[in-house]
Amino acid sequence: MLELTQVEIYYGKVRALKGVSLRVPEKSIVALLGANGAGKSTALKSISGLIHPASGSIRFCGEAIDRDSPERIVRRGISHVPEGRDIFPYLTVSENLAMGAFTRPKSEACETVQRVFGHFPILHRRRKQMAGTLSGGEQQMLAIGRALMARPKLILMDEPSLGLAPIVVHQIFEIILEINRAGTTILLIEQNAHMALQIALHGYVLETGKVTIEGGATELLGNQYVRHTYLGMKV
Repeated sequence: MLELTQVEIYYGKVRALKGVSLRVPEKSIVALLGANGAGKSTALKSISGLIHPASGSIRFCGEAIDRDSPERIVRRGISHVPEGRDIFPYLTVSENLAMGAFTRPKSEACETVQRVFGHFPILHRRRKQMAGTLSGGEQQMLAIGRALMARPKLILMDEPSLGLAPIVVHQIFEIILEINRAGTTILLIEQNAHMALQIALHGYVLETGKVTIEGGATELLGNQYVRHTYLGMKV
């Protein structure tokens, strides 16, 4: 469904991505692992059109998207759940969700919001509440729900468990699996590498802007370097 080939990204003279290539099969979950500053968020921003590559190509469903605007990429079927959630704190939950559906016909909005409330019953109960007053976990659910309002084929998720209590992290991961089982493809950046690889089909390790390791999730869980560096296990 998604293919990056030798993608190079610069911030001024600094090369943030150095020939990154990766593939995301349809209806899969693919994990992108790496330390802070490795280029993971930059990779997602290049896919969603927030940054254009200096070279290389990005293809979605067989078509080049590396020069598309973010709006056009959303219309093609890609939604982005950014690190830090970026909800609209002074809008209600319902208004935040409506913002996620701006590319879709109004006739679809009511049906789609009911699907979102099916995934996140707490958002239905909080629908008239200002988003900025939600807990961290509820805000993350809202950010994912807003992405779902565009009815994406692919969701880019950047650190969905960041700053959340362990019990909420488990809830978020259950929801991610539920969304994937319903047919949505997911490219996941996640600090909790162990949990990410437990639900992923395939994984990539990004270090200083380069893919250094890739393989099946089970293979990466058994890789000594990954176990020591990203899973905190002794080898």
